Amino acid sequence: MTEQEIKHSLNLVRYGGIVVTAVVFVALLGFSVIVGNALSTGDLLSQMLPYIIGFTVLAAILSVVLYFVYRAYLMGRAKV
Repeated sequence: MTEQEIKHSLNLVRYGGIVVTAVVFVALLGFSVIVGNALSTGDLLSQMLPYIIGFTVLAAILSVVLYFVYRAYLMGRAKV
């Protein structure tokens, strides 16, 4: 792989991780709002907010780990 292909691959993984993190946040937030309205409880969002934030942070951490693992894989492959 050329250096340009490696940079392109890393950019795809980096921005893909950002997109996945944003989708997780929006999906969890939307789910809590829909369920809260269906159950007619206005405070469900405030009860679920720590879980929404926690899962979003977990998705972000997993995306960062995936980026560094993939970068290490590409660097090892580029030397061969």
